[in-house]
Amino acid sequence: MLDGGSERRGTLSTGGFWLAAGGLLLAALGAPGLRGSEDRFAEIAREMVLYADYLHPTLNGESHFHKPLLSYWAIVVAGRVLGTMNEWAARLPSALAGLVALAATLRLGREVWNPVVGRTAGWVLLGMYGFLFWARTAAADMENLAAIVLAVAWFRCREAEATAFFYLVFALICALGAHAKGLAAIVVPLLVLAPHLASAGRWRRHLRVRVVPAIVVGLVVYLLPFVWAEMTRADGGGVSATLAGDPQSGLYMVFQENVRRFYAPHDHREPAYTYVFALPLLLLPWSLVFLGGLATWIRERRHAPPEDTWLVSAIVLIFVFFTAAGSRRSYYILPILPFCALLVARVLCEVPLPSGARHVVSWTRTALAMSAALLLLGAAGMPLLGWWSGVDVPFAAVLAVAAPALLALGVWRGRGVLAKPCAAALGVTESAAVPVLLSVLLLGAYFTLQYPIADRFRTEKPFALALRDAAAGLPPGRVAFVWHVPSLFPFYMEQAEPIVVLRDEASVRAFRSEGPGILVASPRTLARLDRESSEPFARPPDLREAHNPWDPPDERYGAWVLSTP
Repeated sequence: MLDGGSERRGTLSTGGFWLAAGGLLLAALGAPGLRGSEDRFAEIAREMVLYADYLHPTLNGESHFHKPLLSYWAIVVAGRVLGTMNEWAARLPSALAGLVALAATLRLGREVWNPVVGRTAGWVLLGMYGFLFWARTAAADMENLAAIVLAVAWFRCREAEATAFFYLVFALICALGAHAKGLAAIVVPLLVLAPHLASAGRWRRHLRVRVVPAIVVGLVVYLLPFVWAEMTRADGGGVSATLAGDPQSGLYMVFQENVRRFYAPHDHREPAYTYVFALPLLLLPWSLVFLGGLATWIRERRHAPPEDTWLVSAIVLIFVFFTAAGSRRSYYILPILPFCALLVARVLCEVPLPSGARHVVSWTRTALAMSAALLLLGAAGMPLLGWWSGVDVPFAAVLAVAAPALLALGVWRGRGVLAKPCAAALGVTESAAVPVLLSVLLLGAYFTLQYPIADRFRTEKPFALALRDAAAGLPPGRVAFVWHVPSLFPFYMEQAEPIVVLRDEASVRAFRSEGPGILVASPRTLARLDRESSEPFARPPDLREAHNPWDPPDERYGAWVLSTP
């Protein structure tokens, strides 16, 4: 039992953890413009509000049922709460899901091992590159991760109850998680729990009638939105559309994206060794400690505690499951991160550290210090780089790089003196304190300071906003892109109608002949026409996307304003 002082220190360290977590996940969350696939999620949510249709997702007016509905609904709700549909609204659901994932990881570590392991795992996960990146990204992946670790934590922490309510909550967590990303939110928790249930025949006590209603309710909750969407389709839809493989059918897309993609993917067919390289990158800077934990378990597996054996088995099963799938992307394996963080915490909480673990922890601490030194060197060279490239580098950018780097180097240099007070403040062991503090400091500075400042050099959003202003007086449907329109343009231009896409010279001529409008193209998209029209592309564009020295010139967009046919 903990004494009063230990309890107070634990409470203070827990409060400090949640302050840090809130800061790292929410600070400057809406500052950077949309990137990657974020614009797709944001634009689909915007069109749901625009068309008042929350069951049939569209992207630039075309049906886009490639993901379940919950991730879009979450963005819609965030937009309603914030009063506007912007980057904040798009990313807020992922950040909140990140907080849920942290809470579930802390609880799982505390209940299965002890409070120090739980707190350490939380700090490790918070200072992990893959976790912070996706918790600050508008996508469904962090919601998927949160649902999986929450389902496992609920089961492991309350298994002794085994009431009908216990099974119902577990089923609902899995069903709602499946609505965020897909059926992995159901399959992965069962895989993770399988070694635990198989040990000592625990599965037998769960073969109860009270499990059946929970399964039925979970199945209904999962299928209801898809069935509802199918019944309310404008073209009728129905079973025939689903069986015919209609991409507008939510039920068909469930099969296409969750089952068929596993054994016969139509895209994302990366090599079988994808996760061998992707996982260490997602785990940075804890990759070496994680590998050290695996090596330690393998060496001492015959004497390892059953909880550690379950954890390693769960990690292996998740890795094998995603590797066995035919469709692979580096971020698909994100649900493994909380369990890897728990294994890292088990290594860091050994007192005293075994010799092998002591080496990998020392190497990790040194690697973090070297990263800080490189950042400081980069900050010193930023003005010179700006002078050479002709780009104005603001002093705030230099300061955002140099200050955290100096602070991190100071922590590393004074590690002998700071280890004990930092351990007490963070609620972790002395061996974990300095590397945890360095990882949170450096990655936190990158995501909340350095990246938002660097994003100011991106040119897509300013160009899209300039297009919005130029199109303000035009009738609906009089903005057209040649060949392809990235989703960020409809989002930032806030168009009430889908943006027209022109894929041949005849359609360009027809668009020009219909009156005033705006044609948008880049050298790359123009090259896909059979031949470029003499007008308007023979003259310079009226609006031109800004160009940085490092940007590919063929991706820079231009806009031609058509005043008369």
